[in-house]
Amino acid sequence: MLEQITRITIRFITLLLKILVSPLGQISKILFPPGEFDDARKSGDRAARAFCSEIIQPQIAQAVTVQGANVNNVDNADTSNPFEASSYASAVASAHRNHKLLMVYLHSPHHPNARHFVRDCLGDARVLNFLNSADSNLMCWGGSIHAADGASVVQGLKVCQFPFVALLSCQRGVRTAEVLFRMEGLGSRSHADANLARRAALTSNEIPFHATDFLAVLSAHVLHYQTIIEEANARRRLREEEAALRAEQDREFQETLAADRRREEERLEQERLERERIVEEEEKARLEEAQRQSMLDQARQLVPEEPQTGTPGVARLRLFLPSGSRVDRRFQATDRIAVIRAFIQIYFHEKEIAIQNFELASNYPKKILDDDDASIEEALGALQAVIMVRDLDA
Repeated sequence: MLEQITRITIRFITLLLKILVSPLGQISKILFPPGEFDDARKSGDRAARAFCSEIIQPQIAQAVTVQGANVNNVDNADTSNPFEASSYASAVASAHRNHKLLMVYLHSPHHPNARHFVRDCLGDARVLNFLNSADSNLMCWGGSIHAADGASVVQGLKVCQFPFVALLSCQRGVRTAEVLFRMEGLGSRSHADANLARRAALTSNEIPFHATDFLAVLSAHVLHYQTIIEEANARRRLREEEAALRAEQDREFQETLAADRRREEERLEQERLERERIVEEEEKARLEEAQRQSMLDQARQLVPEEPQTGTPGVARLRLFLPSGSRVDRRFQATDRIAVIRAFIQIYFHEKEIAIQNFELASNYPKKILDDDDASIEEALGALQAVIMVRDLDA
């Protein structure tokens, strides 16, 4: 009982402390807003979203508002945030999948030129319109060097000065980026002549001070490398088409080979079945021949020699064959009907008459002689008779 009261008391005190401390946390966030270094442990996606929402978008919105006239000078200008709200690795992978160049901007919050570059260069309506244009075939990624993702890119690209802008090619793979050109540090505004300033910007490794010069340098490099990348992509597509064609040809060859193999297997199977059929037929014929030979041997043993003329107890029979021919033969009156049948089987064999199934019938008395065990005298009732041999298979 005491333990239950203790647990309830502890829970009540914990809940009360949460209620009291929660407003203090909210007040502390208002009085002490998070700084740049507070995002160092954020993941790549969270840091990128924070960079876009807390650094880029406010500066762009302020710049676009200030230079409203410039926006009007650009037809249908797209002044939205061009930067990817994802990690650097995700941006590289996306650029690789979409066959685009990747512009990387590394932001140093406490650098004296950072605010000018974001507001007056990146925030320029013409620059934003170019970065957002589908024709530029360009993706943008930016990150604070105080975030883990940005610091990793600084180390990977060996950045020495800020602001830093680089143009990357991500064609080799989803995790590989090649630096096409880079600009480190912000140039001076010393050239009064715009043409001189632009020519100087094109040959310098520094970021041009003016937005128009920055746009000229960036667009020139994008156009130059885009042509190279398009040629590389054309060669890649040609290789892929050739590989696809070879794969298709190989597939068709394999299908043809498989079809030929199936036909050969079917042919061999047919030959095997034909051989088995021939063997079965030969075996069947051999058995039938053996059976016929056995029946002939039994018939020869059953049929005695023909009695001589004038021998007592002799029956004279006239056998009419299915072909119309006749055979006269003397038998003992005591011989069974089976003897007559055996004699006809021997006669058919010797004369090569292909009749196997037959019956015997007498005209007088008119009946079928189907009792092989009956004697001739008993079956015919006379010693002279005419017997019809009928082919039952005709």
